[in-house]
Amino acid sequence: MPDEMPWRTLTPARLRAGLSLWDLYLRYVALGGLATSKMLFGHFSKGAELATNEHNLIVLALNERFLEIDAQERLPYMG
Repeated sequence: MPDEMPWRTLTPARLRAGLSLWDLYLRYVALGGLATSKMLFGHFSKGAELATNEHNLIVLALNERFLEIDAQERLPYMG
């Protein structure tokens, strides 16, 4: 059964990656993310809806961080 709330996996992954929410936001924006910091923080804290491509940019930022720290973990993309 696919995860109906994939945003719930992001906070634990962010913590494992050793990133603050602000640091992750900066990485997300550098990759072309268009959501505001308020929108991103809402996505993390309450599951506020983000477009699939915006969620996937967050995942990309986390996956890139996992590569930087030589972690084997990779998060799945939506859609």
